[in-house]
Amino acid sequence: EYSDSRRDLEMDENMDMLPERVRRQLESIRQRSQEAQDLSREARDNYESARKTLEQFHKDSEARMRELEEKAKKQAEEFREQNLRLRAEVENIRKRAAEQMENIRKYAVESFADGVCEIRDCLESAMEAPPENTQALREGVQLTLRKLASIMDAHGIQPVNPDIGAPFDPALHQAVAKSADATQPKNTVAAVVRKGYTIHERTLRPADVVVSIRNGDSSPTHPTPPPQSDSSDSSRPSGGRKAKKGDSA
Repeated sequence: EYSDSRRDLEMDENMDMLPERVRRQLESIRQRSQEAQDLSREARDNYESARKTLEQFHKDSEARMRELEEKAKKQAEEFREQNLRLRAEVENIRKRAAEQMENIRKYAVESFADGVCEIRDCLESAMEAPPENTQALREGVQLTLRKLASIMDAHGIQPVNPDIGAPFDPALHQAVAKSADATQPKNTVAAVVRKGYTIHERTLRPADVVVSIRNGDSSPTHPTPPPQSDSSDSSRPSGGRKAKKGDSA
């Protein structure tokens, strides 16, 4: 700065010796030079300010990125632990459900079995009665039968015992024979060989019936399987067809 001031002073002294036109040109050049120096100084200041701002922004960005990375790692770890807990909870639920299903399968007939135990108690008591006391034995059997009917009714088991002349229903009846009695309407129940049962309106065991056909008919409307004895009750399929509401039992 000292050199510049001295140079300007010398130029002012030398300019007095120059013509007016040259002095004006030199003055204009000196002003433009001063303006250029001022602009250069301002540009340097702006550049330095921009550089410092950029460095600070870079530092802030790096700090923000590190913060975001730490937060992301923490959230990922939390999600991993939560996923492990959820998987463990799902596995526990699956095991409990499997255990409950197994218990249901094992003990679904527990209440019915309790009633069967009472029936056995009644039958054993009846067997202990004196053989000559037939009246007491009969009353004991009747009491046992009423108890059994009550237990079956409580579990939704209802007898299927169609009336003579009732329409043959393949959902509830099973034809074991046919009758050519002309007094009976065609395709109706002529006789009941063995009662059937339903459980909650679903056929547990169809009733074995004789189907009536008129003279001259070669076969009943519904196919008739060969007769079966009572000893094959356990092997006969239950049918599994749902009984219709309103059917006689």
